[in-house]
Parts: sequence; structure tokens; C-alpha cells
Amino acid sequence: MQTTLLAVAMAIILALVTALVGPLFIDWNSYRGEFETRASRLTGLDFRVTGAIDARLLPTPTITLQGVEFGRPDEGSRVRARLLRIEFALGAFARGEWRIADARLEGAEFSAGLDPSGRLAWPLPKLGFDLEAVSIARLQVQDARATLADAASDSRLVLEKLDFTGELRSLVGPVKGDGSFVIAGQRYPYRIASSRIGDDAGTKLRFMIDPIDQPLAAEADLSIWIERGMPRFDGNVQFARAVGRAPAGADSLIVEPWRVSSRVKGDSTAAVLEQIEFQYGPDDRAIRLKGGADLRLGRQPEFNGTLSSPQIDLDRVLALPETMRRRPLAAVKTLAESLLEASRLPIPAALNLNAESVTLGGATLVRLAAEVKVDADGIDIKGLELRAPGMSQLRLSGRLGPGVQFAGSAKLEASDPRAFAAWLGERSDEQSGSAGPLRFTGDVAVGVEAITIDQLKLDVDRMTVAGRLAYTWARHDRPARLEAALSAPEIDFDRVQAVAKAVLGDTAFDWPREGALSLKIARALVAGVEAKQAEVEMRGDANGFEIARLAVADFGGATLAVKGRIDAAARSPRGALTLEVDARALDGIVALVEKIAPATGEQLRRSAARLTPLTLRAALGLDPAAAGNTAAKLKLDGRAGTLRMQAEASAMGDTVTRGIFAALAAAKLELNARLEGDDGGALIELAGLDRFLTAEKRPARLTLAAKGPLDGDLAVEAQFAAGTANIAGKGTVRLGERANAAAELNLKLTNASLHAPRPAAPGRPAEPLPASLTAGLALRDGMLRLTEVTGTVAGASVRGQLALGLQQQPVSIDGDIELGALDLPVAIGAAIGMPAQGERAAASGASANASALWPAEPFEQPLPSLNGQVAVKAARVALTPKLAARDVRGTVQFGQGQLSLQDIEGGIAGGRVSAELTLLRRADGIGARTRVRLVGANAAELLPGDGSLSGRLTLDVTAEGTGMSPVALMGSLAGGGSFTLESAGLARIDPAAFENIVRAVDQGLPIDAIRIRDRVDAALARGSLGITSRRPGRKLASC
Repeated sequence: MQTTLLAVAMAIILALVTALVGPLFIDWNSYRGEFETRASRLTGLDFRVTGAIDARLLPTPTITLQGVEFGRPDEGSRVRARLLRIEFALGAFARGEWRIADARLEGAEFSAGLDPSGRLAWPLPKLGFDLEAVSIARLQVQDARATLADAASDSRLVLEKLDFTGELRSLVGPVKGDGSFVIAGQRYPYRIASSRIGDDAGTKLRFMIDPIDQPLAAEADLSIWIERGMPRFDGNVQFARAVGRAPAGADSLIVEPWRVSSRVKGDSTAAVLEQIEFQYGPDDRAIRLKGGADLRLGRQPEFNGTLSSPQIDLDRVLALPETMRRRPLAAVKTLAESLLEASRLPIPAALNLNAESVTLGGATLVRLAAEVKVDADGIDIKGLELRAPGMSQLRLSGRLGPGVQFAGSAKLEASDPRAFAAWLGERSDEQSGSAGPLRFTGDVAVGVEAITIDQLKLDVDRMTVAGRLAYTWARHDRPARLEAALSAPEIDFDRVQAVAKAVLGDTAFDWPREGALSLKIARALVAGVEAKQAEVEMRGDANGFEIARLAVADFGGATLAVKGRIDAAARSPRGALTLEVDARALDGIVALVEKIAPATGEQLRRSAARLTPLTLRAALGLDPAAAGNTAAKLKLDGRAGTLRMQAEASAMGDTVTRGIFAALAAAKLELNARLEGDDGGALIELAGLDRFLTAEKRPARLTLAAKGPLDGDLAVEAQFAAGTANIAGKGTVRLGERANAAAELNLKLTNASLHAPRPAAPGRPAEPLPASLTAGLALRDGMLRLTEVTGTVAGASVRGQLALGLQQQPVSIDGDIELGALDLPVAIGAAIGMPAQGERAAASGASANASALWPAEPFEQPLPSLNGQVAVKAARVALTPKLAARDVRGTVQFGQGQLSLQDIEGGIAGGRVSAELTLLRRADGIGARTRVRLVGANAAELLPGDGSLSGRLTLDVTAEGTGMSPVALMGSLAGGGSFTLESAGLARIDPAAFENIVRAVDQGLPIDAIRIRDRVDAALARGSLGITSRRPGRKLASC
């Protein structure tokens, strides 16, 4: 028995060893034909193995085939795989069951698709075994490549690096697993699950794609049938895009999420989508649309749908900043960018969109209807219609392309343009132009580089404008360009500008350097001034410009004509321009200048009456010069009122390395100008010196000579002469903006008349200050310095220096001034804004009544605010018409609303005086605070009257008060102090007078009242009454 068992054990061991080792000694490749025949019989396909074959029985039955190919015998398309490895479950294999524990397919390549009729083109096998008997516990597909084709549309889709890991309960399902594939370099993970194929030959399929680094995700839950090779499906699909970061340069920081879901039913040729729900934006502020659609597949696929919503709030969904939310055009641009980003569909789509109300820019738009067609390149707007504020009807059609570029036709009708423009521009109705009906039509093209309106027709109120308008924004390689060809019987440019500004908002427009203009306008309003018969024909580009005609028959009383041509195509520009102006009035020119340069316009308006009638002829010529330079010559001749003008200028510039305008700006200039007239005042006004100088109505002459580079230091020499008055300046000037302007001049004024610092009282002529001065003037970095000032003003000598910081607010001041004489009441009155009549009364010492000396009128506007200090010395300072201080020095300090006189010291009435005075401008008027100290002053000289009181006075007092007017200020002063009067005496009080009268009566003087009074007066006048020193304390209640 033991021998039998040992033999059985040895047989089993031998069998196991044979099963384990035997396959290693078998050449399975010699059985290649057997493998191929058996596989072809089982699958019904032509099966070939081109590589090595390996098989194992233990530890688990395994077969490995390399270089597998199979397909239908009658088809050229075949499935190829680099490796097929199948591992069977050992127990099931021993029982004769097809239970595959692990199957791995590597490097597979196969093609599938639809034929022209929409049927599946796939090598389906005719299996020779029970499909439900085969299961795969673990299936791996690695590094596969699938080509999906649609013969009807001639389109192909290649899935690279296709991977799958999952399980098959049987070859008829269910199937579950996940994997990924690559399309155009982008990896797409997916998950798939299908049910068992039912009795109706259908299966339920759930398929989800969630790509990496891509916001778009897709999900499908479908029931699929294949009938005679034709796939049919019914179920739900959903596409969604998650929120993402917006590209650089976009107005918004994020890309809004969206989601669309639908019930879908169809086959490989067409489908119907029902219960479509589209949501754009997050849940709390989303746009929601519902509807249905038809989907056509095949050679010309197309999506046709209708979506609608009762209410859409674009302000909420766009979530723009408050400043942009109130600008509908900015919101529309952001919406267009979002739509273009969201509308990149794989097939063309036609949509009908409807909304009962849309909130945009804080207003409600109603009855929005749009018919659009979306393709890969943009959106075709077949028609868009809506009602906007101002009872406006807007219609658009055209194409919206990449980069937010729109080209199409537009039509706008507005019964209340003010309300419409106010909505577009966030302005009140009064700021938004015309109040009459508006109608606009045109072919509009808008992009990031240009805006063009062809076939333009604009009717508003009585204005009708027709033509073409195009503007191209400047880039680094080209300037801004404007092209306009417009005609109108009547146009109000002010209203057009208001409407355009309201519509365009804060859109920046550079001044055009190129373009063409053609304007014909019978009547126009510019800056509120009427212009008649205006015609413009001009063009300009990098090759130069030409003004064929620029003429205005009547512009506020002036006739203008300009013509000429500048050719810049050659190495050096050449050409000529002429200007002719004839004006009986300057209303139009002044209004236009005020729009461009308000300060110059205001100055011109003040002088307009003296400058008419005006006749002006100007000619500019450009000619080539040596070394590629260009020589420019300007000649001007004319009359303005009583003034005669003549000027000649020449300039030389390099136009080879610079443009023509840059060359002129840097040219070397030589200018000689001369103005003469019978009225010196008009000449001073024209020169802009009327703020500082006055001149009598007598013949005058102004000459100016300048030489040097326009962008460098110009050597200038100017002279004004009127009678005995003469003003001359010589030095250098650097032109530029106010902050960059510079000058160094030597000034000389002889017998000039300066404006007083305060205006004259009403009804009184201005009293100029005669002056003869020399000074050095330097302007640099916004600092104006007057140095070495020497001369006389109003008969008093002046010496010193002064510096003003013009770029600071308030203007800074610093200096050191020596004066021969100073009228202190007038100076203080000018600084605090004392009414002119009160200032004059104070200076004259009027004392008849308080109202004459201290007027009740409120303080006027003071001199401009300053900040800093000036040291002042004065040989004589007038305090009253009869009292003056000598050799006074002190410091004048300026502050915001404050003027202080500090450290004042000087001599007065044989004694010394020191004082401080601070004046403050407050809401309740002028506040004053002062302290005065006198030491050893002669009381008879100091106090008013005929000198009845004599002695040496020492005084120390303070006072403070506030008032809206001079009389109120003086009435509010309160303070205190003390005084001492030494060696005092009362004149005309002789202590011996009464004894002398008594003695005279005793000696026989008749007792007569008149005679005694005369005798007493004479006796009192013979001597004085001496008083010993006293120090009484007195409180000053008022002054």
C-alpha cells in the first residue's frame, strides 16, 4: 500500500512539474496556425498573430500574443494591437468556464464610425460561443489609438493614448470603468458605465468627461439601441463650464460659469432637444433661459433652437464695479467678450432669444428679441431688437467676431434722446444734449482698432447729417486717423458733442494726425456761435497734408479762409499755407479760443472791442535746405482796431531724422515782431500785461526779437514804449509747459504805471503807481525770483529781492525788501480786503465820523493766499497823515488765511516802538490780535491835537477782536495795558494866572465878564501846569 501511494505522489509531482516546466520547452510559435484558426472560428473575424506566442498553465492559465491583427475578411480596416495578454481564472478554467481574471491590451489601433447613411462601420464579430459565458474581472487597455470617422460630414476625430481600466461582467454587459484619452495635446479623463444589453437590444449608458486644465465638462445619461446598424438614443445630456480666471487685459477678473442641460432623442442623423435649461453665471445672479432645439447631423450639421426668459438682470450677472455698471456700453463690451468665449461650439448654431425685460445700466430694457447664428469664428446677429430708455427703439444686425469686433447695420429711433443719452452716459437729462426726436441709421463697424460708420444718417430736432465717419485709434507704429465726409444744412456741434460724449462715455480719443475731412455745412453752431457756409476739404498722412479749401463765410462776425499744401514725401518737406481773416467782431473766435484755452480766451474777450475791425494775412512757406534740413518762413501782416501788426519769422529744422512737426518744435527760430497803435492800453491788453501795467491813450509801440532753438534757450529782447514810459527786457527764455518753462531776464522799467494792489472804489478812477525799476528775473522749476531790485515806486525807493514758488499751493514767498517809505494802513487794508472807500478814508485820516473812517461794508476778497515770510525795512512808515515811524524793520509772515507782522521795531516821536500784529480770516470775519509797546515817546508829537499835553510816554497795551466789517472789527476790540507819562505838562494852564487876575481886579480892573474872560485866557496861556509821574492802570474796552 505504501508503495502504491508513493507511486501516485510521484506521478502527481511529475505532472505538476511537467505543467510548470513543460511549456518552457514547447515552441508555441509552431502552433501559430492552430491559434489563428481557433481564434477566427470563435470570433468570426480574420485573426492573425504576427509576433511571439507564449502560454502558461500554472500558476494560472495565461496566454500572451504579440502583434495581433483581426478584422472582417471583406474589409480593409483592421484592429491591431502590440500585445494581448489573457489570464484565466484557474478554477473556472478547470471547469470549462470562460472566466478571465485579467486581460490587458497594449498599443491597440482601431477605427470606427458612421457610413454615409449613418450606420455603424465597425468590425462586429460573429462569435461562436455564448457571450454571457465570458466575463473579465479586470480589463486594461493601454496606449491605444482610436480613429472615429463620420463619412456623411467627412470629419475625423483621433483619440491618442487611450487608456481604460474596468470590468466586464459579460460580453453583453454590464461594463464599468474609467480612463483617459488625448485630443490635440489635451488630456481628457472619463468615466463610463453601461447596463446589460436588454431584450430590446438596448443598453443604458452613462458617460462623463472632466478634462484637466479645461473648464468644460460633459455628462450623458442615455439609452442606446442599434437597429440594423443604425444607432438610436434617448436620455439626458449636460454640459458645464466652471468659473475660471479671465485672460490678461479683460475687463473682468473671472470667466463666468455656465451650464446647459436637455432631454435628447434621436439617431446618428438628427436629434430633438427638449426641456433645454441654460444657466449663465453663478446661482445667486444667473441668467436662466429655457426652450427647445433641433439638431441636424451629417455633412452640414446645425443646431436650431429657441430660448426665452421672462426677466434677465445683466447688471447682477456681470458683477461690474459701480462706476462701470452705470455705463451700459462698458457692460455690453464685457458681455460680448463673455458671449464670444462661451459660444465656441463645435457646430454652427441658430438661436432665437426672447426676454420680456432686461436690466442693464440701472434701467429696464423691454421686449428683447434676437435671432443669432453662432459658428466657430463668431456670432451672426440676424436681427436684434429692443426698447430702451427715452422711448427708444434699437435694431441691430451684423456679425460679432473675435476681439469684440462688430460689423453690421444699426437703426435707432428715440422720442426722448435726453433720457437715452443720460442712460448711456450716466448724466442728467439736462447734460445730455437735444430734447427733440432722434433718428439714426448707418452701417457700423466697431473694433479694438477703429470705428466706422458708413451710410450715416442722423436726424435730431432740425438737424440732418449724412455721410461717412471713421476713426482709427493710435498704435505704437501709427498715429490716430480720422476720416469724415459729412454734409448738413444745419448742425449744432455743441449738442452733437454732448450726445457723443454721453454715448461714448470715458472712451479715450487721441488727436488724429492722419485722415481726410470733407464738410459742407450751411449753418452750424460752434461754442454757441453761429457759423455760416462752412466748407472743408483737407487730408493728411505721413506724406504731408493738403488743405484744398477751409472757408467760413461768417463765424460770429469773422470770415476765415485757409488753403495750401505741405509735401512731406521728399527728403525735406516743402509747401505753403495761407491764412486770411477779416472780422468785424470776434465773438466766434473768442468763444472757440475759450473752449481750447480758457485763460487766453478770457484775455482776448476783454480786448475784443479794441481789436476790431480785424484784418489779418499770414503766409507760411517750407523749403528744402542743406543737409536735409527744412527752412520755414512765416510772414504776418494786419490791423486790429487801431493796432498795426507786422511779424516775420524763420526757422530751420532737421526733418530727415525727425517728423515734420517734431522738426518744427525743435527748429532754430529767428523772430522779429512789431505792434504799433494809437492806444497804449489796447497794446498792453494784447500783450497780456494789463494785470500789472496801465497806459494812457497815447501812441505806443511793442517790439519783440527772439533767436534760438524752440526746444532750447531762446535769446529774447522786448521793448514797450508809450510816451515817456518804457519797459525793456533782455535775456533767455525756454518754452514749454508751465512746470518746465524757464527764463532769465534783465528788466528795466522807466516811468511805468503799475496797477495798485487794490481795485479803485466804485465811481473813482484807478490811481496807478508810478515806477522806475531795474531787476533780474529768473524762472526755473516753478520758482520765480526777482533779484537786485532797485528803483522807486510811488516816489519811494525800493531795494531787495523776492522769490515765489508758483507750483506750490498756496504760493510760497520769501524775500528781503528795503523801502524808502510805506503807507501801513493802505498796505494792511489791501491785505485783509478792506472796502476801497474805507481804505482811502483810513489813508486820508478822515475823522468826521466813524462810518467814514471804518466802513460798515463787509471785508472784500483779500490778496491771493501765500505761505512764507518777507523781511522788510522802511526808512519811513506812515501811520496817519501826521504821524510816521522811522527806521522800521520787521518780518511779514504769510499763512493759510493768516497775515502776521512780527518783530516790528523802529523809532517814533523821539522814542522807540515795538509791535506785533496778527490778522486771521475766519468764517465769522477778520480776527485781529496785537501788542504795542512805546518807550520814551514825545506825547505832544504822538497824540492828536495841538500839543496841549507834553511829556515822555511809555505804553504797553494788547487788544483783540473779530468782525465781518471794519467798523465791526474796531468795535469789538478789547484789551488792556498800562502807560507812564514822565515830565508831563498841560499847556495854557499857568498856575499863577488866577493870582494875577485877582491882583488886577484889586488894582482897578473893572468887573466885566467879557474883559475878565479875555484877561484869564491871556494869563493861562503865559505858562503850563507841571505834573509828576503817574502809572495809572487803564483797561482798554475799545479803540
